[in-house]
Parts: sequence; structure tokens; C-alpha cells
Amino acid sequence: MSHPFADAKTVALGLIRPIVEGRTVILTGSAARSALMASFIAEAGALPTRVDLRVSLPEARSRFAAYDRLIEHPTQEIRQLVDSLDPAGTALVYAGSFTSARQFCGRQIIGNRSIKSMEAERKDVQRELLALPGAIVSLVDGLGLHCGAPTVVQGVPDRGVAMATSHTYLIPDGASRGAIDELVTKLSQDCSRVVVSPFNAGLPCTFYGIVTETTVIDFGPVEALVSWDPQDWRIHAPGILRPAMLDRSMAESARYVVHNVVRLLRDRVGYVGAFGVDGTVTLAGYIIHEVNPRVCAGFALLDQLCPAIAPFAAFDLVLREVPDASGPLKDSLERAAAMIASNTAFLCRLWENPAYPPPTIGSDVDTWMRQVRAAAAGNHVPLTELKEA
Repeated sequence: MSHPFADAKTVALGLIRPIVEGRTVILTGSAARSALMASFIAEAGALPTRVDLRVSLPEARSRFAAYDRLIEHPTQEIRQLVDSLDPAGTALVYAGSFTSARQFCGRQIIGNRSIKSMEAERKDVQRELLALPGAIVSLVDGLGLHCGAPTVVQGVPDRGVAMATSHTYLIPDGASRGAIDELVTKLSQDCSRVVVSPFNAGLPCTFYGIVTETTVIDFGPVEALVSWDPQDWRIHAPGILRPAMLDRSMAESARYVVHNVVRLLRDRVGYVGAFGVDGTVTLAGYIIHEVNPRVCAGFALLDQLCPAIAPFAAFDLVLREVPDASGPLKDSLERAAAMIASNTAFLCRLWENPAYPPPTIGSDVDTWMRQVRAAAAGNHVPLTELKEA
């Protein structure tokens, strides 16, 4: 490994090796198809093998919920497959950063998060825990009194957590009472409450990072490719691009807000590991919409930027499994963050089409970015074009 920050991976391998060396590690759930994690596990001296749960649902929240159901309640076919791969029953399991399950087919799961950390991803819990903007409204009371101006409505599922932009809508100014009532009916299929907040015009912006017991390290910011469907009012977030076009003072102001809220998350629920913070850069500052305490899809872009230390999900795994990992990892991760910040490559990634070839960058970067946003939005309206809904 030739990069000056490649020691981060060396340190991570040394920390996880005593746990996995000489053992079979079953990759399943969202991690089943991760060639990078399989490679990391193998470098640590373990034997990686895969159990694909064959979940092919297109919507992220439904897909991850299905993974967790099958991890906690595997079918007889899955049990037989696992037993054939690990007759002695001594294998470890890595099921991705999302899950809070403790066992899979009687085998110990590593790299899972605590139930408190998963609960902290719920939008209603975040409002109370982290003092994020927005009011909690019962759908029984309707939304009419809360929608006098462009309004963002985020459903809070009664079971599980919302992911990506599931249950997220932008109600335009002047929307009819009948159309709002139809939205209430739709949301009520999964939710009894919603978070209601004003629409903030600006640049959708995401920070990815790692929080240790002592330090918050971010690798952002990136621009979130967010669009609005004027037909059903649904918000979509199909990908990201970098770098986010922020001047130094805006970026530092946003970073300050991000670090404060992530430290609060760590201090209140004991969370360490990967995170993603979504928000909007406005004239008034950076407004946080949600905090995701897990490896997010955008970490794939970090892996693309830094192949020498990929996958970044490995640092999440190590911090969750090794109590004293924060100290050894801190310096090398900070060096990696500095190198990423100095990398001016223009990149984009679309979740449903990660191999999407972006337009060729000419002399006009602004034009290139508009083309990427338009391609990501499809028939929807990029949020950056919405001065008012």
C-alpha cells in the first residue's frame, strides 16, 4: 500500500485480527455481496463465506427490514445452508452496519449496533435526542393547520426506522385540502405520526464520517442529489456528487454543526462507528435534517476515492468490536480525512446505477453539475432549482 494514509487499514487489520483470525466469517444481509469486506476479512486471517438472503426489494427501507427479519427469523432453508457451511457452529457473522441483531442461526454477529443506536435513527427520537428542527404531529389531527407554506413532511414508521427518503414529501404552497388529506391517508398506512418542518431552499449537503470515543472525523461535504416529484410530492435522493461547491467559511460552519450533533449522539447513546449527516446549506447556515448512525450508501464513494484503505465499513466494524480501537485509529483516520479533503476530483454516484457514466467535464464545471443533477432527477425537479415549492 503506497498511499501516505494507508496505515489506517493496517491498524484496523491488526485490531480485528485477534477476533477473526482462523475462523469462518459468514457475510450475510446487506454485506453478503461486499467483495471489499470479504477481502478485508481474508486479510485479517479469517475465511469469509457468503450467505445471500436473496432479498431484491428496490426500496432501501423495505430491503433492510427484510434482511433483519430473515437474520432474526431465518427460514429452514437458510439454517440448513448455514449449518452446511459451518457444521461446528463456531463461525462469526457480519451482517452489515445497519443490523442490531445479536445472532444469526445461533452464530454470533459482529459489527452490529446497539438497539439504542438503531432507535436513535428514528426521526421522532432524533428530534428529542438531538434537538433537530421540526414538530411531531399526529396524523389523526391532520396536516391542514401545518401547511400554509412549502412544508416538508417526514413520516415516522410505527415499526422500524425510515431510510433514505422513504415517507418524505414536500407539500407545495397552495396545496388543496383534499390533496393533503390524500397524503395523510397514504402516510397512515405505515405511520401514525410525522415530522413537519418548513422547506429550506439551499444546497442539499451530506457529511460522511467516523465517530470514535474521543474524536469526530468527517470526510465531507458532498452534494446530495435530491429531487421532488410534483405529481405525488415525494422527495427522492438518488445519489451524491462531489465536491460540494461551498466556500471555506460555509464548509467550516457546517462542519461545526455536524461535529456538535454527532458528539451529542455519541454522548447520549454511546454510539461509535460510521455516520452520515444529511442537511441543507442555506443563507442562515447548515440545517440538519437527519443523522444516520451506520455506514451509508455514500461510503462507496469514499472507497472509490481511497482504494488503498477501502472499505471504510471496516473501521465501523473495528470500532464496534474493539473497545480500545479509538486511540490507535484516530491519527490515521485524520490523515485520511485530510487527503480526501485535498482531492479535487469531480465524482458522482447514483445508488441504483453505480456504474452511471457522468457527462464529460469540460471547462464549465457548473454546466457539468447541472447535467449530473438533471440526469439523477429524471422527470423530477432537482431541489437546487426550487427557490420556492
